[in-house]
Formats: sequence, C-alpha cells, structure tokens
Amino acid sequence: KETLKLAHPLRDLCPFPVTDDFLGMLTPFSPAELLKRIKDAHERVSRDKDVVIHESSTNPELLLSYGLSGPELARAFGAPVLFVTRGGGDSIVDRALLGKLFCDKVGAPFMGIVMNDVPLQCMGKVKDAFVPLLREHGVDTLGTIPQNVRLTAPTVAEIFDVLGGQVLEGREFMDRSVENFLVGAMTHESALRYFQRSVNKAVITGGDRPDIALAALETSTSALILTGNLYPDVQVLRRASEKRVPVILVPYDTYTTVEKLDMVTGRIKPQDATKIKLARESVARYVDWKGVLERLGISA
Repeated sequence: KETLKLAHPLRDLCPFPVTDDFLGMLTPFSPAELLKRIKDAHERVSRDKDVVIHESSTNPELLLSYGLSGPELARAFGAPVLFVTRGGGDSIVDRALLGKLFCDKVGAPFMGIVMNDVPLQCMGKVKDAFVPLLREHGVDTLGTIPQNVRLTAPTVAEIFDVLGGQVLEGREFMDRSVENFLVGAMTHESALRYFQRSVNKAVITGGDRPDIALAALETSTSALILTGNLYPDVQVLRRASEKRVPVILVPYDTYTTVEKLDMVTGRIKPQDATKIKLARESVARYVDWKGVLERLGISA
C-alpha cells in the first residue's frame, strides 16, 4: 500500500487475513460469503485501473478447503495465473508443472512461469535444461531473475529483531546489509585468513574472544554478534566504533545463536528506496513484460 502509493483502505487490498489458524477464524463464514467479500473488494479496487494484480499465497493450495485457493480465485475472476518460483533446484520444474496441473484441473487460465532468485551458478542449467523441458510440457518461461544478494541480504536491524540482546556500539549503522554469517572459533591467524574470504558479513563469536572480534574488524564486517552475555574488551568497542560496525551482545551460546539466525529473512521495506530500485531494475531486465502484457490482451 505504502510502496505503490495505493489510496485504498487495507480492508479492500486484503479483504481478510489468513493466519496459521485460519480455519477457526473463517468457520463463521461460508465460502460464498468470503468470495463475495473478495469480489466486492476487487470491484472497488479495480475502478479506473488498467490491470489489477491478485497476489496469491506462496502455497497455491491454501484455502482449497473453502474453494478459494489461488487457482480457484483465478478462475472466478478469469485472471491468467503467472506462477512464480524461487531458487535453482531441479524441483522447480516439478513445482511449475504441478501448478499448471492444478490450474488445468480447476479451469484457471495458466499464463506461464517466472523463476526468481536463481543462484548465478544455476542460470546455465535453467536456460539449457529447465526452460526447454517446461516448454515440452506446455509451460512458457516468462522470466528468469538471477539472485541478487543486495536484495535478499537482511540488515543488522532485522538480525537484531530476531536475536534481541543489547546493541553495545554502532546503533546508527544498523541499516548495514549482511550477506554472510561466519562463526569465529579458531586462532587469531586462522580467523584473519577465514574472514578475508567474505565481505559484508556478520561474525558470531564469544564475548571473551577479543582476538577473534578484532580480526573480524580488520576485514569487511557488517556486524559483530557476541554470545554468552560476555561483555567484550573496551578495545573491541573502540575499534568497532572506528569501523562503524554495530556490536550486538546476546545471552545465547554460539550454537543457539546460529540456530536463531535461520529465522532471519531480508525483506524489502517501503522506506528502502535502494532495494525497491534494484527490484524494479531486475524485473525490467529479466522478465518478458511484453509477453505478459500480450497474454493479458494489452498493447505494450
């Protein structure tokens, strides 16, 4: 709403939220009532618009029990389905074919597929193997967007939101991006060589290892995460201040901290103009928008 500068109220943009316990929340309503709510919202939003995009759940089968899954809603609106996958694993092909099969089964028009966030090392395989195989099965590939770590990397602030703890230094630099996580549990000399291989990283180490922390600060480091609630040497904080590197102190041991970092995801926020610009450029460059518009019956 904020990013696209949409004037419509949230109740029209999202007629009802779907949480993990959605069946209990939706029990008082019949499928027909919910569909009417969606259609009424669509009617209000679509006035004076050339195109309305309905964003489905990442799981197309969601609300199948109510007859309101993504493909079923697409059928109700006569809207072609553009299936978006993520990553570069071989299972992408099967997921795309399953999506098409789902659409065909319920009578929803299937436009094609866009493969997003494809690792650079997989781009050749996608072009030479995935695209032809999908074409053999009647699936058009309308875009292959390579992975861009600047889009997916979380900020230090997003990491702090998950870990909690205390920010000991560098609170004003919490918007720095973190592209990798490295654990420091070796000698100073080994750590320095290890850290030099990675840029824009967060280093996780014990607060009682000033040698590791200082080695990290001599390389491209976006954040120091000190574990065990062990307050670091003042020399570490002084050097972090000079390098403009946030220092976060957490109560967990290193293993638990690394486990919690699995919950960290980088998101594009409305105020993040740089990431929004990068996303627009990626779509413009790697998605066949003329092909998409043609399938919608719109002149490019």
